Amino acid sequence: MGNESNNNLTTSVASWRSDEQYVAQAMESSMYASAHADDTLVLIGPARMPSNPNDLKPVGILQNFSIQQGRSVVPHQAIGSARTFFQSSKVSVSGNIGRLFVNGKNLHRALYDNFYNANEYLLKDSAAGGKSPLPHAPGNENFLVNLDSRLFLIPFGMAVVYRDKLQNTIGAIYVEMMVIPNWSSNIAAGSPTLIEGTSFLADRVLPFAVPSGVGAYTDNKTFNENLAAGDKGLAARLNSILIEK
Repeated sequence: MGNESNNNLTTSVASWRSDEQYVAQAMESSMYASAHADDTLVLIGPARMPSNPNDLKPVGILQNFSIQQGRSVVPHQAIGSARTFFQSSKVSVSGNIGRLFVNGKNLHRALYDNFYNANEYLLKDSAAGGKSPLPHAPGNENFLVNLDSRLFLIPFGMAVVYRDKLQNTIGAIYVEMMVIPNWSSNIAAGSPTLIEGTSFLADRVLPFAVPSGVGAYTDNKTFNENLAAGDKGLAARLNSILIEK
Protein backbone atom coordinates (compact mmCIF):
# COMPACT_ATOMS: atom_id res chain seq x y z
CA MET A 1 0.00 0.00 0.00
CA GLY A 2 3.10 2.24 -0.01
CA ASN A 3 2.57 4.49 -3.05
CA GLU A 4 -1.19 3.95 -3.16
CA SER A 5 -1.76 5.17 0.40
CA ASN A 6 0.24 8.34 -0.29
CA ASN A 7 -2.15 9.39 -3.08
CA ASN A 8 -4.57 10.79 -0.50
CA LEU A 9 -1.94 12.53 1.64
CA THR A 10 0.21 15.61 1.33
CA THR A 11 3.73 14.27 1.68
CA SER A 12 5.61 17.10 -0.06
CA VAL A 13 5.03 20.47 -1.71
CA ALA A 14 4.53 18.68 -5.04
CA SER A 15 1.60 16.62 -3.65
CA TRP A 16 -0.04 19.49 -1.73
CA ARG A 17 -3.81 19.67 -2.27
CA SER A 18 -5.21 21.45 0.77
CA ASP A 19 -8.88 21.05 -0.21
CA GLU A 20 -8.64 17.30 -0.77
CA GLN A 21 -5.91 15.84 1.42
CA TYR A 22 -4.68 15.56 4.97
CA VAL A 23 -1.06 16.35 5.71
CA ALA A 24 1.35 13.44 6.38
CA GLN A 25 -1.21 11.23 8.15
CA ALA A 26 -4.71 10.11 7.23
CA MET A 27 -7.20 11.42 9.80
CA GLU A 28 -10.43 9.62 8.91
CA SER A 29 -9.88 7.59 12.08
CA SER A 30 -8.81 10.52 14.24
CA MET A 31 -11.29 9.60 17.00
CA TYR A 32 -9.72 6.14 17.15
CA ALA A 33 -6.13 7.33 16.79
CA SER A 34 -6.16 10.06 19.42
CA ALA A 35 -5.03 9.68 23.01
CA HIS A 36 -7.71 10.37 25.64
CA ALA A 37 -7.81 10.59 29.41
CA ASP A 38 -10.13 7.55 29.45
CA ASP A 39 -7.38 5.48 27.85
CA THR A 40 -4.44 6.80 29.88
CA LEU A 41 -3.26 4.88 32.93
CA VAL A 42 -0.99 6.21 35.70
CA LEU A 43 0.91 3.65 37.77
CA ILE A 44 3.31 3.66 40.73
CA GLY A 45 6.51 1.66 40.90
CA PRO A 46 10.08 1.60 42.19
CA ALA A 47 12.43 4.55 41.94
CA ARG A 48 14.11 3.14 38.82
CA MET A 49 12.29 1.69 35.81
CA PRO A 50 11.39 -1.98 36.36
CA SER A 51 11.84 -4.67 33.73
CA ASN A 52 8.30 -6.02 34.20
CA PRO A 53 5.39 -3.55 33.80
CA ASN A 54 3.13 -5.96 35.69
CA ASP A 55 4.97 -5.01 38.89
CA LEU A 56 3.39 -1.55 38.77
CA LYS A 57 0.25 -0.56 40.68
CA PRO A 58 -2.37 1.83 39.27
CA VAL A 59 -3.23 5.06 41.07
CA GLY A 60 -7.01 5.34 41.24
CA ILE A 61 -9.36 8.34 40.94
CA LEU A 62 -6.76 10.79 39.67
CA GLN A 63 -8.28 14.05 38.44
CA ASN A 64 -5.23 15.65 36.90
CA PHE A 65 -1.64 14.81 36.14
CA SER A 66 0.89 17.09 34.51
CA ILE A 67 4.60 16.76 33.91
CA GLN A 68 7.18 19.12 32.46
CA GLN A 69 10.79 18.82 31.39
CA GLY A 70 12.97 21.88 31.07
CA ARG A 71 16.57 23.00 30.87
CA SER A 72 18.49 26.23 30.80
CA VAL A 73 19.88 27.12 27.39
CA VAL A 74 22.46 29.92 27.29
CA PRO A 75 23.44 31.59 24.00
CA HIS A 76 27.13 32.41 23.42
CA GLN A 77 29.17 34.22 20.84
CA ALA A 78 32.90 34.40 20.25
CA ILE A 79 34.88 37.54 19.47
CA GLY A 80 35.37 37.72 15.74
CA SER A 81 32.15 35.88 14.81
CA ALA A 82 28.53 36.99 14.44
CA ARG A 83 27.25 33.43 14.75
CA THR A 84 25.58 32.15 17.95
CA PHE A 85 26.13 28.80 19.62
CA PHE A 86 24.47 27.34 22.71
CA GLN A 87 25.27 25.56 25.96
CA SER A 88 22.65 23.79 28.05
CA SER A 89 22.20 22.48 31.57
CA LYS A 90 20.85 19.09 32.61
CA VAL A 91 17.11 18.63 32.15
CA SER A 92 14.96 19.15 35.25
CA VAL A 93 11.64 17.33 35.70
CA SER A 94 8.63 18.53 37.69
CA GLY A 95 4.88 18.10 37.72
CA ASN A 96 1.58 18.11 39.61
CA ILE A 97 -0.94 15.49 40.69
CA GLY A 98 -4.55 15.93 41.83
CA ARG A 99 -6.71 13.18 43.33
CA LEU A 100 -10.20 12.92 44.79
CA PHE A 101 -10.37 13.07 48.57
CA VAL A 102 -12.29 9.88 49.40
CA ASN A 103 -12.70 7.39 52.23
CA GLY A 104 -9.84 5.01 51.49
CA LYS A 105 -6.22 5.52 50.53
CA ASN A 106 -5.48 9.22 50.27
CA LEU A 107 -3.09 10.71 47.71
CA HIS A 108 0.21 10.11 49.52
CA ARG A 109 -0.86 6.66 50.70
CA ALA A 110 -1.59 5.71 47.06
CA LEU A 111 1.76 7.09 45.89
CA TYR A 112 3.58 5.02 48.52
CA ASP A 113 1.54 1.85 48.04
CA ASN A 114 4.63 -0.06 46.86
CA PHE A 115 6.41 0.81 50.11
CA TYR A 116 3.64 -0.69 52.22
CA ASN A 117 3.47 -3.84 50.13
CA ALA A 118 7.20 -4.47 49.66
CA ASN A 119 8.05 -4.93 53.36
CA GLU A 120 11.61 -3.87 52.58
CA TYR A 121 11.73 -1.28 55.37
CA LEU A 122 10.95 -1.44 59.07
CA LEU A 123 7.52 -0.02 59.80
CA LYS A 124 8.40 0.49 63.45
CA ASP A 125 11.40 2.13 65.02
CA SER A 126 12.45 0.19 68.11
CA ALA A 127 14.93 2.89 69.05
CA ALA A 128 12.02 5.31 69.41
CA GLY A 129 10.20 3.10 71.88
CA GLY A 130 8.17 1.26 69.26
CA LYS A 131 6.74 4.47 67.78
CA SER A 132 6.07 4.14 64.07
CA PRO A 133 8.02 6.54 61.83
CA LEU A 134 5.19 6.49 59.31
CA PRO A 135 3.03 9.62 59.02
CA HIS A 136 -0.36 8.18 59.90
CA ALA A 137 -2.49 8.07 63.03
CA PRO A 138 -2.70 4.74 64.92
CA GLY A 139 -5.27 2.47 63.32
CA ASN A 140 -5.58 4.49 60.10
CA GLU A 141 -2.80 3.67 57.66
CA ASN A 142 -4.79 5.03 54.71
CA PHE A 143 -4.28 8.71 55.57
CA LEU A 144 -0.74 10.09 55.21
CA VAL A 145 -0.07 13.83 55.44
CA ASN A 146 3.05 14.63 57.51
CA LEU A 147 5.74 15.47 54.95
CA ASP A 148 8.28 15.72 57.78
CA SER A 149 8.15 11.93 58.10
CA ARG A 150 11.14 9.85 57.08
CA LEU A 151 8.84 7.95 54.73
CA PHE A 152 8.93 10.84 52.27
CA LEU A 153 12.72 10.69 52.05
CA ILE A 154 12.25 7.52 49.98
CA PRO A 155 11.88 8.22 46.23
CA PHE A 156 9.46 6.34 44.00
CA GLY A 157 8.71 6.05 40.28
CA MET A 158 5.66 6.57 38.13
CA ALA A 159 4.59 5.22 34.74
CA VAL A 160 2.08 6.79 32.36
CA VAL A 161 0.68 4.65 29.52
CA TYR A 162 -1.11 6.32 26.60
CA ARG A 163 -3.47 4.30 24.39
CA ASP A 164 -5.96 5.05 21.63
CA LYS A 165 -9.58 3.90 21.40
CA LEU A 166 -8.51 0.73 19.61
CA GLN A 167 -6.35 -0.06 22.66
CA ASN A 168 -3.11 0.28 20.74
CA THR A 169 -0.34 1.65 22.94
CA ILE A 170 0.71 5.03 21.56
CA GLY A 171 3.59 5.32 24.01
CA ALA A 172 4.54 5.19 27.66
CA ILE A 173 6.91 7.04 29.97
CA TYR A 174 8.56 6.16 33.25
CA VAL A 175 9.40 9.01 35.63
CA GLU A 176 12.36 8.03 37.83
CA MET A 177 13.40 9.16 41.31
CA MET A 178 10.30 11.16 42.20
CA VAL A 179 10.17 13.12 45.47
CA ILE A 180 7.33 15.15 46.97
CA PRO A 181 7.96 18.72 48.21
CA ASN A 182 4.40 19.71 49.21
CA TRP A 183 0.79 18.71 49.85
CA SER A 184 -2.41 20.74 49.57
CA SER A 185 -6.15 20.40 50.01
CA ASN A 186 -8.59 23.15 49.08
CA ILE A 187 -12.12 23.48 50.48
CA ALA A 188 -14.80 25.62 48.80
CA ALA A 189 -18.41 25.99 49.93
CA GLY A 190 -20.80 24.29 47.52
CA SER A 191 -18.12 22.28 45.76
CA PRO A 192 -19.22 18.68 45.05
CA THR A 193 -15.71 17.30 45.60
CA LEU A 194 -12.52 17.91 47.53
CA ILE A 195 -9.19 17.44 45.77
CA GLU A 196 -5.83 16.58 47.28
CA GLY A 197 -2.88 17.96 45.38
CA THR A 198 0.87 17.63 45.36
CA SER A 199 3.75 18.60 43.14
CA PHE A 200 6.81 16.48 42.48
CA LEU A 201 10.40 16.68 41.33
CA ALA A 202 12.11 13.86 39.44
CA ASP A 203 15.46 12.82 38.02
CA ARG A 204 14.50 11.93 34.45
CA VAL A 205 11.76 10.71 32.09
CA LEU A 206 12.41 7.54 30.09
CA PRO A 207 10.45 5.81 27.30
CA PHE A 208 8.77 2.70 28.66
CA ALA A 209 7.90 -0.47 26.72
CA VAL A 210 4.34 -1.62 27.41
CA PRO A 211 2.51 -4.09 25.13
CA SER A 212 -0.85 -3.23 23.59
CA GLY A 213 -3.92 -4.29 25.50
CA VAL A 214 -5.89 -7.49 25.03
CA GLY A 215 -8.46 -7.02 22.27
CA ALA A 216 -6.43 -4.56 20.21
CA TYR A 217 -7.84 -5.98 16.98
CA THR A 218 -6.17 -3.61 14.54
CA ASP A 219 -3.91 -0.62 14.32
CA ASN A 220 -4.72 2.80 12.95
CA LYS A 221 -2.75 2.36 9.74
CA THR A 222 -4.85 -0.67 8.80
CA PHE A 223 -8.03 1.16 9.78
CA ASN A 224 -7.18 4.11 7.54
CA GLU A 225 -6.26 1.85 4.63
CA ASN A 226 -9.51 -0.11 4.92
CA LEU A 227 -11.50 3.11 5.15
CA ALA A 228 -10.28 4.34 1.77
CA ALA A 229 -9.49 1.07 -0.03
CA GLY A 230 -11.41 1.71 -3.24
CA ASP A 231 -14.49 -0.40 -4.01
CA LYS A 232 -13.90 -2.75 -1.08
CA GLY A 233 -13.24 -0.14 1.58
CA LEU A 234 -15.43 0.87 4.50
CA ALA A 235 -16.23 4.24 2.94
CA ALA A 236 -17.45 2.55 -0.25
CA ARG A 237 -19.62 0.10 1.72
CA LEU A 238 -21.21 2.95 3.68
CA ASN A 239 -21.91 4.85 0.47
CA SER A 240 -23.55 1.79 -1.10
CA ILE A 241 -25.87 1.47 1.89
CA LEU A 242 -26.95 5.09 1.50
CA ILE A 243 -27.56 4.60 -2.24
CA GLU A 244 -29.66 1.48 -1.64
CA LYS A 245 -31.87 3.37 0.80
